[in-house]
Amino acid sequence: MASPTPPLPVVLVTGFARASSGAADPTGDLLALLAAGPPDSAEVRTQLLPADPDGALLKAVEAMDRLLPDAVIALGLASGTGEILIERVAVNTRERGAVVPPERPEGQRAAPRNEPIDAAGPAAYFSTLPVDVMAERLKRADVPASVSNAATLEIGNSLFYALRHYVALRGQETWFQRRPPAGLVSRVGLIRVPPASDRRARARAREAGLTLPLDTALRAVTIAIDAAAGYLAAEAATDTRLIPS
Repeated sequence: MASPTPPLPVVLVTGFARASSGAADPTGDLLALLAAGPPDSAEVRTQLLPADPDGALLKAVEAMDRLLPDAVIALGLASGTGEILIERVAVNTRERGAVVPPERPEGQRAAPRNEPIDAAGPAAYFSTLPVDVMAERLKRADVPASVSNAATLEIGNSLFYALRHYVALRGQETWFQRRPPAGLVSRVGLIRVPPASDRRARARAREAGLTLPLDTALRAVTIAIDAAAGYLAAEAATDTRLIPS
């Protein structure tokens, strides 16, 4: 008698809605394309998030509680580059706009303030996705990609850190004013995608090598999902929690 086919891993992919400022974040578009044609290696679920750290976190946590995904791939924006960046680390720091002191001359720009995402949390979390495997597969598929070891302080880092922290807590404290489900052991990581904008801006960025065609970005995310699914399948086959690489 043939053994039953193991269920596909559930992979939640998140992206951000376009900010009101018109920032050229393509991740929301990628979610729509993924939902229309998901890869066969995983049961892919998508969640569009608002473009603010607190709202994005709440929406992502709701999706995790509902779906109990095996892995979460957060998509963020990679400004100033033309390649896919697979983040290895999330830091416990976010950037807030500074208040201009009264004594500062009018119009003089204040430097942003940095503050911890969680004052009681660890300084950083590592991705629990197989970042090196993902990067290698992307390069073999002729997709410009690299592993980033220098986290930014943008919204993607905030979400990455907060979701890793949420899984790590497993209900041990009330940082989110809610208890994670007992079975929540999702692997979590962040992949940043180069920007896109209006036609003229895309042309300028393309000339500078600071953009990536949307279909190439979609192929990159699909390959990353396949890599994560393969890793999860290997874990299930050996009943062992593998160490990401």
